[in-house]
Amino acid sequence: MTVIEQRTMESIQKMERKISEFSLRDYFAGQVLAGMADYVDKDNPNLIAKVCYILADAMIEVRNDS
Repeated sequence: MTVIEQRTMESIQKMERKISEFSLRDYFAGQVLAGMADYVDKDNPNLIAKVCYILADAMIEVRNDS
């Protein structure tokens, strides 16, 4: 295996680890953020993150009820 192939393989393995840590909740929160990014007060990022996860939790709850 060449050095480039080895580095590529290592990069893919790192990416796979990161993806495996990414939950449906994280995905939903990210989608909420993407949808409201133009409308939020960017001076309070912690509040924005909390709201995104509250809405993500609500989406998961509704998903589980169906």
